[in-house]
Amino acid sequence: MEPCSPMPDLLNTNLSFPKIFVTGIYGGGKSTTAHTISKHTNHPYQNFDKLWSYSRKPHGAIADDAYISAMLHQLGPRFIIDAIPFNSPASEFYLSFNKFYQTHSDEILIICALCRPLEKWLLRIAKKSGMGRLSQKSHIANYIDFHINILTSLNERNILYYETVTQTYLPREVVDEFVGELRKIDDQ
Repeated sequence: MEPCSPMPDLLNTNLSFPKIFVTGIYGGGKSTTAHTISKHTNHPYQNFDKLWSYSRKPHGAIADDAYISAMLHQLGPRFIIDAIPFNSPASEFYLSFNKFYQTHSDEILIICALCRPLEKWLLRIAKKSGMGRLSQKSHIANYIDFHINILTSLNERNILYYETVTQTYLPREVVDEFVGELRKIDDQ
């Protein structure tokens, strides 16, 4: 992916943290956001998909913790990466990252790349290769699950919310309203 030109608002914030993790749902704009920041701040860009072995075995809290810990420490003192390493099962999703965060919190910024509304995200992923494996219903369930369960688990961190559709940062209150709307959909 070729880094794009600066997006409005993206670079107009404190990006001086040496370790930046860009997170979000698949197709939400993580890589584009990370590439843009990397280009303009000289943070070395790390492509999560090239570092992460999705097929590795065994999974589980202990195996994942050792694998993720090694991966996080090999990233170096300054970087931007387009995902946060995750544990399996989902109940321990950010277990290893949270341990790393506790010892490096003053060095870490998390940017959540949000793609709202849901309909815009569905159009975006329809254009991506490999996204046809899941039904639209499954994509919607994943979108809701990420924002309700995964995103909210990061709330007490150094975190910024960047909306990739409007290319602006969102205040936490707006993100909370958005998650509340998704909870209503999830309850139906």
